[in-house]
Amino acid sequence: MMSENERIPAEVFPPCDFIKEELEERGWTRETLAKEMDCSLKVVDEILANKRRVTLMIACMLGNAFGTGATFWCNLQASYDKYN
Repeated sequence: MMSENERIPAEVFPPCDFIKEELEERGWTRETLAKEMDCSLKVVDEILANKRRVTLMIACMLGNAFGTGATFWCNLQASYDKYN
């Protein structure tokens, strides 16, 4: 049961949607992201297809690649998991 003060977001998106937007804004390819994350293209493809969750390790890699820090990505995944 939710508390009286708990907010329910109108819409929650999977982290992959934010990653895709970030790639577009930066003009990056999937290959560029894989290089920046220091991981395989397969891992990036699984993340972008929402077939791989953003774990703490992936959040750190994304945070380093995008300069956001891991907490941002962990929070996106946690919100998505909570409401989906």
